[in-house]
Amino acid sequence: MGILGYSRMEIALGAKQPCGTGRRNHRMKQFIVVGDYIHSRGDGDRHFISAHRLCELYQLDPLDCILVPDGDRVAWHRLPNLPRLYPRYHGDYLEHLQRVRRGKEKK
Repeated sequence: MGILGYSRMEIALGAKQPCGTGRRNHRMKQFIVVGDYIHSRGDGDRHFISAHRLCELYQLDPLDCILVPDGDRVAWHRLPNLPRLYPRYHGDYLEHLQRVRRGKEKK
């Protein structure tokens, strides 16, 4: 298995061409979801939001995403060029996702 549950062949081909590597999940990936730290608006403390928790907040199926547990330790050049979703300070996850899907927000 390659980087972040993505096979090396899938990385080479890009996210639009899943390959038959024996994995049960052959869905095309739509987003890269990156777990990261964020300062809380309520108490000002720093909290870590995991990639799985971000999928819940964005209301995405984790099988449709490449989950990055920690954005500091990723070879970004090896991942496909997909929109990246991060924790949001204002908590506007669904509104942000709509803007990304319409292409009005940077990847």
